[in-house]
Amino acid sequence: MDSTGGMVGKLISMSHSTSYDVGKPLYSVDFIELYTDESMATQGAVLEPATMVTAIDDGKDAVKVTLTGWRKMKGFGRVINEDFGLNIASAALSKEVAQSDTDVRTFETKEDELTGLTWQRVEVDLWAPKEDFLDSVDPIWTEAQQAYTTNCSLCHTQPDVAHFDANTWPGMFDGMMGFVNFDQATQALVLKYLQKHSSTFVDH
Repeated sequence: MDSTGGMVGKLISMSHSTSYDVGKPLYSVDFIELYTDESMATQGAVLEPATMVTAIDDGKDAVKVTLTGWRKMKGFGRVINEDFGLNIASAALSKEVAQSDTDVRTFETKEDELTGLTWQRVEVDLWAPKEDFLDSVDPIWTEAQQAYTTNCSLCHTQPDVAHFDANTWPGMFDGMMGFVNFDQATQALVLKYLQKHSSTFVDH
């Protein structure tokens, strides 16, 4: 069943009035390609929906943004998560950017006692097209909450959002996806809503 009612399309239409002032936080409403250059010729990453970045340079058709987060120190370290120890995906870097000492600024490392994995705090500056961003996250959460409420009470009693923590929700959410017809961006937005309103954040 698909009851999302064009949620992502509605958010994209709202993004048409967004301004891109330097120093301003921006929130993605879809998967957004990021580039290493203002001409947007070389892909550097894919930004996940409902991810915050900060505008640092305003070009004609593109905006330069800073993405901050943490990555696990295994493999190429391509996946950037929102915070230490939390599997809340913010972006996937290209292999070239992930391994670059100039594109990625690295800071402290910490070991996650639960998994034994070492995490590293990072920042990266990339260019994004001036589209599919909002200057407030509130409309995203409003639409995602409605999609969750409408779709995830069809088959069973709906679990309270704060019943699970941020790292438990992905597994629970995957189990629900066989019963709804969310597109990929809607899935990502609703999952991010659940994670950001989970017990991890409510209890702190």
